[in-house]
Amino acid sequence: MYEHFRQINGTEFVDAQSVRIRKLNRTTTTMNGTVTVKRPLDNSFTVAMHLFHSPLGNNQFNYYPMKIPTIGVCDFMRKVYPTYYPHFKKAVLNLPPTSDCPIQPRVVYIRDYVVSESLVPELLRFVPKGLWLVRLTGKRNGEILGITETMSKVYSNYDW
Repeated sequence: MYEHFRQINGTEFVDAQSVRIRKLNRTTTTMNGTVTVKRPLDNSFTVAMHLFHSPLGNNQFNYYPMKIPTIGVCDFMRKVYPTYYPHFKKAVLNLPPTSDCPIQPRVVYIRDYVVSESLVPELLRFVPKGLWLVRLTGKRNGEILGITETMSKVYSNYDW
C-alpha cells in the first residue's frame, strides 16, 4: 500500500510534483496526478532504482541490496517496459508506446493507480514485510537531473 510519493529535485526534464497518494477506502491507497515530460528523453538519460527497507516501519531505513541497475531510457523501453506496460495502461493515460524512443514531450495522467500483486514478479514476492522506500534517480551524462521517492508498506500477506 502506498504511503507517499515525492519528487525531490529536477523538474527541468520530468515534472512529477503533482503526483499524490490518496486513500481510496479503508485498505487501499491510489496514486493520482500528472507527470510532464518536458524534453525528449533518449538513451543518454539513464535511470537507476535503489531500495531501502524499514523492518519496524519507523522510517529508519537500511539500504537493501536489491536494485535495478542503471539503464538508458531507450534500453529500458525495449527490454523492460513491454513487460510492465499492460499493468499501467488502464490507470495511466498517454503512456508512450513500447517502441517509442526517444520519449517525446507529453503529459501523462495517473488516475487511481493501485499496484496489483500481478505486477510484482515471483522473485520479489519474498521481500520482507515493513516499510519500503524506492528511490529513482535520473541522470544525463553522469549529472543527476532528478530524484523521486515512493514509500510503500508491505504486509505479511504481501498485499501491496
